[in-house]
Amino acid sequence: MADTPTTQTWHSGDWRSHAGSNPPYNGIEITGLPQYDDNGAFVSAAITIVDYSNNKNGVSSMIPTLTVAQGRVDIPVPPADTSGTTSGNNETSAQTNSASGTAPSDSVTASQSDTTSNTVTAVTSSEPSQSDSTATTDTTPQDSTSASTDSTSSEDDSSTTNTTSQDDHSTTASPTSEPNPDFTVNGWVSLETSLSYVHLRIHFKYGLDSIQREELGYIMGFNSILESTS
Repeated sequence: MADTPTTQTWHSGDWRSHAGSNPPYNGIEITGLPQYDDNGAFVSAAITIVDYSNNKNGVSSMIPTLTVAQGRVDIPVPPADTSGTTSGNNETSAQTNSASGTAPSDSVTASQSDTTSNTVTAVTSSEPSQSDSTATTDTTPQDSTSASTDSTSSEDDSSTTNTTSQDDHSTTASPTSEPNPDFTVNGWVSLETSLSYVHLRIHFKYGLDSIQREELGYIMGFNSILESTS
């Protein structure tokens, strides 16, 4: 009978057993749960990255199924807490034809600027590979407003713009979620195989703007094949 997969946990170099009283409260915690097929062969790993820099409770980012074939995967930034969003906007602005169209606030401020000053590097592996920091550019979708012109009468050549209430794509569509400012991790992870293990490789920066740290190297070792306990 094959062994049961167990969760592995790793902490950054600045991790403390007791959180601080001021930011940065603590470092980074990464957990990985391997997933195997019926034959006991490694398939993927569920990776959770928790950042305690600006939040005592931690801000989590999850990669549910990280595989070897995916290569380098950018660490996703969780969305900001939208619990305070009011739902009364639909009731007040559903039937109003505003002549001066209000532009939706789709401007997502990318606060993930790489600060090169005061960077503390904590190397986890003895032989880090090329430090190609792939800058991920979040391409925000453009609001392509398709103007549907109702040509009911051919003689109506005077440019009358009928602002009907059928622009539901721009008013009722949920706004793009802004990134959580308390999540400071910026980088990537990957799975790489050796003879008997699948290792999690990390390369990211995190922390406050004034003091940033960097973690890179190989952490965790998942069995390529689950060992038999019978």
